[in-house]
Amino acid sequence: MGLTELAEDRVEPVAGVAADDGDCGNAYQGRAGAGKVSLSGGWTYAIPKNSDNPDAAWQFIQLVTNKANNLTWCINNVQIPVRKDVASDPKYTSANPTNAFFSGLVPITNYRPAYAVYPRVSNEIQVATEAVVTGQAGVDAAAETYDAQLKSIAGDAVTTGSVS
Repeated sequence: MGLTELAEDRVEPVAGVAADDGDCGNAYQGRAGAGKVSLSGGWTYAIPKNSDNPDAAWQFIQLVTNKANNLTWCINNVQIPVRKDVASDPKYTSANPTNAFFSGLVPITNYRPAYAVYPRVSNEIQVATEAVVTGQAGVDAAAETYDAQLKSIAGDAVTTGSVS
């Protein structure tokens, strides 16, 4: 489904709910959906199979992922922690007004599969969003441009339809 179809069937914000009250960011599944969904990619530290020094590599991983270092890294880079003790640490939750919100999405997060075209699709989502946010395009124009770009990237894998 492209953005045009989503825009036509979008759920309007609930009256009286401010964008900064913690309810922002919910991805509704058209008017029929009642829940939330979040998708994430991922990253990892890994030790290559043929590493010259796997013990030193493991020690490095332990160092960078201990609570103190992970807390510092997550705060300084505004990252969602992989450690529950970091996610709940008051230093982390108070470091940025969005930290607690985004960390709170982890329980409802599904893995975003790695597809070769995804980086290009992701870029087009960002381009469309920026165009609307900066006033360079309205929602409908940005959605139409996104839909065209999506078809040029993914070809016949793109389907359209209703979210209801």
